[in-house]
Amino acid sequence: MRLTIIILLAFPFLFTNCTKDKVPAPFTSKIDLELLPFWSDSFLCTAVKEIPGLGSVNWTANCAGYIHRPNEYNNNPESLDIQFTTASNAKGSFYEVRECLNISILPIKVGVFKVLSAPGVPNPDLIFSGSYSHSIADGCVLDALWLIDNTKTNFINITSIDTIAKRVNGSFDVHFKMKTQGKETLHSEVINFKSGSFRAKIYN
Repeated sequence: MRLTIIILLAFPFLFTNCTKDKVPAPFTSKIDLELLPFWSDSFLCTAVKEIPGLGSVNWTANCAGYIHRPNEYNNNPESLDIQFTTASNAKGSFYEVRECLNISILPIKVGVFKVLSAPGVPNPDLIFSGSYSHSIADGCVLDALWLIDNTKTNFINITSIDTIAKRVNGSFDVHFKMKTQGKETLHSEVINFKSGSFRAKIYN
């Protein structure tokens, strides 16, 4: 009888111990699966945009490459940034950025490069960094920010680059976790872009 009482008293404690460390699932929102406009007659990127636990969509965005050279504010070697953007509207010259996926500080050459979450700016270690953001208003007001999840495998593969013709092609897989939640809209805490491919024009 005494043994039975001890077991019954201990059972709630054991159950509590097993459940108290359970990590809640990341917050998800269907708004992040909504497809936003892009300029269809421009350089494009395609990828599978995934919200774990919610679903995925075939995502299309405009893309462009930007060459950064050393200056008085930045002593890093010459590097390449690649940006993928969607907008609130993409008719005529009207283009207010809503999404911006940025992979930066890339060497200007063909190769596969691991993408990490940058430790800060300036970046003395030349880490090939990535971020994803959602903007509001005229596209210049940051609403939510995600950084690379360094526990996942993240890469960009530059398959061809021509600095004379100003073209760069490649593929990528990147996984993001939220750093700053949206103030106007609650967004999903985890967003991934898989099987990405792009063809971009390079701007100096």
